[in-house]
Amino acid sequence: MSDFQHYFAEMPWVAIPHGDKRKDTLSQRFGVEGIPTFVTIDGATGKTINANARGAISDLTSYPWAPAPVNDLASPEGINDEAALCLMMEGCGADVRKEAQAALTPIAKASLAAGTEMLFFIAHSDEGAVPQVRKLTKLEPATVKPELLLLDIPDQGGFYHEELSVITAEAIESFLSRYKSGALKRQQLG
Repeated sequence: MSDFQHYFAEMPWVAIPHGDKRKDTLSQRFGVEGIPTFVTIDGATGKTINANARGAISDLTSYPWAPAPVNDLASPEGINDEAALCLMMEGCGADVRKEAQAALTPIAKASLAAGTEMLFFIAHSDEGAVPQVRKLTKLEPATVKPELLLLDIPDQGGFYHEELSVITAEAIESFLSRYKSGALKRQQLG
């Protein structure tokens, strides 16, 4: 308990005291599965801003730490819990990656606003989790051609893949539409 008090004394936010009975209620409400957990909530509306803000708090300028619409696949926070559309672009040039992100960002923002449970990532390099994602999906090494990859780990490790010549908003929307309608061939992580 003294460790908690010492640690908490340095924090600028409120916390439930160690041993408080309200912890179980909040843990269920926000799906807390481990500690430390950091959830940001809009004080005026009570709506969750970010249920997984622990990684975001390192950037104090991004307060209140709302989730970014598109993140780097090198550090795929939440990928085991929600379906995730990944643009595999680590072999593409910076201009191609920038154009793809510009095409994906409005789609990701609309998905967030609609409350859709899907994450969006871009593999900018072969660092972090990217090589493991390629290994688990049995994808060939990166080339200059972009690839769309939808990981649905909560669905027993399913995934969907498509190689494209160019990433456009229309191509992304078509891929997502075919995924939602069941028209894409489901593959199994291995």
